[in-house]
Amino acid sequence: RRDRAEKRGGGQLALALEELDRSLSGGQDPEEAVLQGELSAMLSRFLRALPETERRVFVCRYWYMDPIADIARRFGFSQSKVKSMLMRTRARLKRYLEENGGDEK
Repeated sequence: RRDRAEKRGGGQLALALEELDRSLSGGQDPEEAVLQGELSAMLSRFLRALPETERRVFVCRYWYMDPIADIARRFGFSQSKVKSMLMRTRARLKRYLEENGGDEK
């Protein structure tokens, strides 16, 4: 189990969560945060609206915690392109959440 767990995250979990936290956190106390179910539904709607390649890259990074280098190889992109794509997608996610009440600052 431990070997398979390492393959899933490979030390990428903390880094990936930190990247997402910048987009999702609004400096709120846990009591003020959006209910988990609502946030999950909003995230699902956001992901369905993305072009397929962007969605797949985003899911590889933030669901499977794949390293940037692995994602770049899998899709035939440079690491720089993957990083840029993820940065733009996180920015779009942040705007989407703000516009839909997911981040009330």
